[in-house]
Amino acid sequence: MSPSTFEILAAFSILTLALAEGEPASSGAVLPGGTDPREEARREMVERMDRHNLRLKTSAVIETSAHLLRPPPGGLPPGAEVAAVPPRIELAIIPLEPRFLNRQPSPDMHVGVWSTWGQGFYDAATARYYGSVGNHVFYDARIHLVEYDTRSKIIRLLPEINALMGRLPGDFGDGKIHGHLDLWNNRQLWFCTYWCAYPEPSKEQFESGYDGGHLLSWDLDKEKLTDYGAPLKRASWPYHRVDAARGLLFAVGALGEFICYDLKEQRLRFGGFPPEGIRWSDRCMVLDDATGCVYSSNDTPRDPEAHLIRYDPRANRFTRLESRVPPDEDDGTSRQIRAHSRGRLPDGSILCITRGGQMFRFWPDQDRVESLGKCWPAPNAELYTTSVAVSPDGRFAYYVPAAHGRAHRLGTPVVQYELRTGRRKALAFLHPFLYERYGYTASGTYSVDITPDGKRLLMWFNGAFKDLSTDMEDVFGDPSIVVLDIPEEERR
Repeated sequence: MSPSTFEILAAFSILTLALAEGEPASSGAVLPGGTDPREEARREMVERMDRHNLRLKTSAVIETSAHLLRPPPGGLPPGAEVAAVPPRIELAIIPLEPRFLNRQPSPDMHVGVWSTWGQGFYDAATARYYGSVGNHVFYDARIHLVEYDTRSKIIRLLPEINALMGRLPGDFGDGKIHGHLDLWNNRQLWFCTYWCAYPEPSKEQFESGYDGGHLLSWDLDKEKLTDYGAPLKRASWPYHRVDAARGLLFAVGALGEFICYDLKEQRLRFGGFPPEGIRWSDRCMVLDDATGCVYSSNDTPRDPEAHLIRYDPRANRFTRLESRVPPDEDDGTSRQIRAHSRGRLPDGSILCITRGGQMFRFWPDQDRVESLGKCWPAPNAELYTTSVAVSPDGRFAYYVPAAHGRAHRLGTPVVQYELRTGRRKALAFLHPFLYERYGYTASGTYSVDITPDGKRLLMWFNGAFKDLSTDMEDVFGDPSIVVLDIPEEERR
């Protein structure tokens, strides 16, 4: 499959010309003009709450305050600690355009919400951190890569991906990037797209020309998108990883499909469903950098104990292992793996966190697990944790519990977990500090990274300028970047 490349200026020129000439959308969907009335109500709240106009700026604000160490109302939960030295943090709101979303073809259709769902990538060569943001709809779907320069403190929204692929606003498109951004092949950032029609698009939507989630790369230096098409027709990709050492991309589909794609040869090594009795969890792709195998947990009612499963690309085989996911402490349920270290720790294990916030180590060579308990002392139902970063020396793990818009209920703790002792320490409580200072609620992250020197955490956050006195539900709409400098005293 030979790639088709869209130059940024050419793509925007073609799209602008088509819209100016009134070319009809190929899907047949008609998008009414103007902002959705529901978004106009949100506009009023955002303009009222954003007292410092952070949404209009492209440079970060910087804070250091003892109030970052203040636990949320209710106090510090038993079994947790709080740092002694307040960190320095940077906050920048992603500069979205348009920030308030357009009407959809049908008034009862979900209007969308700007949000960030994928794992970012830190480019050590340029000290820039990359993430993704989408509007979570399928008509007028918009996806962007986002760049934050940690030296200049400037945040930048990169060109819209559906437009670069040649789609028009009325077309059915993809509204999310939900997996990892990974670097391979001379500074190419690789990723897949994900639909927002659940559980899948309709027959008419597929027949409009939409063929599924696409495999794409973004050249960091040339700032050019390359579209490799849909690697498996009528599938979409909520989770994916690239094995940079071997040039392979692994992805799991929205309906349980699985692919192993050879990036060098641009062909599928495997594409389809795992064998009977094995279903790959659609929010997990544990890459064992030592062997090139990938792991997950078995997401089928036939396996309530959630055994670990493996795909070996050399043998092209799936295997169910003896190891099982440790059950949640609260109700004994074995839930699927959600967060995991990028590779092996110095002792040969891989660190994992389940959807219920249970932490454990997994030793691939021994087919063995060791439970580490909850990632934070709170009910398992509140601990959905989706990303974890491990310090270069393997001593500390860092994460933020309650990813799906509810972290503020716990105080949005940025947690440092010491693997040797099991100490759980909050380096900062971002809530209510950011809410009181800027009217902003940082409500959860799907992307936590650490710099190679182990001194800085980089996190893409969901959040919003929202009046919590009237609504404490999930918070989305104004995603952001938060960078936290870990005090040297807290790394000893």
